[in-house]
Order: sequence, then structure tokens, then C-alpha cells
Amino acid sequence: MVFHVADLRRLRVPSVWRWALLDAVVAVVLLVVTIEQQEAASPVWLLLPLLMAVAVAIRRWRTVTAVVLACLGAVGHHADPTAHPILLDLAVPLALYTLASAHPGGARRSSSAGCLSRPACSPRCSS
Repeated sequence: MVFHVADLRRLRVPSVWRWALLDAVVAVVLLVVTIEQQEAASPVWLLLPLLMAVAVAIRRWRTVTAVVLACLGAVGHHADPTAHPILLDLAVPLALYTLASAHPGGARRSSSAGCLSRPACSPRCSS
């Protein structure tokens, strides 16, 4: 049986599911790359990237929940003084951007949250 590109056009997938699939793929790729970057992973450490990956996956439908999960994961990860920035830290700006673009007052709230989180991260990120 030969598979043709025209067959894909007949499989009409609603755009909502396409965005959900894209977010899930991005979350899984970020999670896999992050886990591969770390050499020693304790069970607690594995929970934090999982929180951030879930935040990326649900960011379009539960924006506030995604921001909370991403921030919890990032704060938990960077609470360790020896922690280095990881690729999954991008979950925080992704979730904040989605919150700012989805809600009319979200831009003010997310920019305030970004300004408050920046001083706490600055000394560690610059060294």
C-alpha cells in the first residue's frame, strides 16, 4: 500500500488539537533534553522539570495554572545553589507570554511578576 500526501489532507485535524499536539511535542522535547543534560537525577529533581513540562503543555488552556507550575518548577530548581540554567527554564517566559497575550490584564500582572523574579535570579545568572 502506497501512502500519498493527499491522504494527509483528508485527515482534517481541528486547529485546537494541532496546537495541543505542538505544545505536547515541545514539552516532551524540552523534558528529554533537560533530563539528558543532567548527570545525577534524584526523584525530587525529576519532579521539577516535569512540573515545567506540564506547564508548557497546558499553557494555552490554563494560563494561570501554567505560570504557577512553571514558576514552582524554576524556583525549586534554582533553590539549589549549585544549579545551572537548564533548557526547560524557558517554560517560565513561555507561560508568562501566553498569560500576557491571553488576558486583557495579564500583561500588567506578568510584567510585574517578571520584574519581581528578575532580582532574585540576577546574581546567580550573571556569575
